[in-house]
Amino acid sequence: PKFFWDASAESLGIGTSSPNAAAILDVQSTTKGIRFPNMTTTQKNAMADVAGMQVFDTTLGKMCFNTGSAWETITSS
Repeated sequence: PKFFWDASAESLGIGTSSPNAAAILDVQSTTKGIRFPNMTTTQKNAMADVAGMQVFDTTLGKMCFNTGSAWETITSS
């Protein structure tokens, strides 16, 4: 199956018929990645602050996450 819901563990598997019970979402693939929502800085800043929210900021060209009070960029060190 392309996706599988394990009701007893409350886990959704994509690319697996046995999602890990410790994960609410378990994505498995050897040929594809995950694409996060893409939006401009203006669009991102118009959203409410929600801790843990993640988006790709197309203006900055960077992944960003929300701390619950502000957006932070994910950068390499």
